[in-house]
Amino acid sequence: MTDIQVEGIDEAVRFLSRLPAAVDRASDDAAADVGRVEVPRIRARAGQVGRREALAVRSVRASADGIEVGAGGGVPAAIFFGAEFGGGARPRTRQFAPYRADGHFLFPQLRDDEERIVDLFADALDPRLGDL
Repeated sequence: MTDIQVEGIDEAVRFLSRLPAAVDRASDDAAADVGRVEVPRIRARAGQVGRREALAVRSVRASADGIEVGAGGGVPAAIFFGAEFGGGARPRTRQFAPYRADGHFLFPQLRDDEERIVDLFADALDPRLGDL
C-alpha cells in the first residue's frame, strides 16, 4: 500500500471547516447557475458534432449541483459516454467517433467556457467572503 502525502492538506481542511454556511450556499447557487448557463451551450455543441452526439446529450441536465450527466432522456449511459469519448477499439464501439480522452462535446465546451464558469463562482462568492 502506498501512502500519499499532500503538503498543506491539514491546514486547508481546517480552513475549509471554518467557512461560513453562507459561502457554502453561494457555492451551491453558483453551481446551479453554471448548469443553467452551460447545458444549452453543451447541447448546441453536441448538435454540431453529429447526430449520435445530439441524441446522447439529451441525458445532460442542469441540476441544483451544476451539470448532471446520465440524467435519463431515454439515453443509456453507454451511449452518452461512447458519444462523448468515442470508441473504435472493440466491434461494439465502432459506431462512435474515434476515441478522444478529452471528449467530443461536453468537456471541450466546459474547457472553452472555463473563464465564464470561474466568473460565475467568483461573483457568487465575492460578496460573502468579506464576512470571513
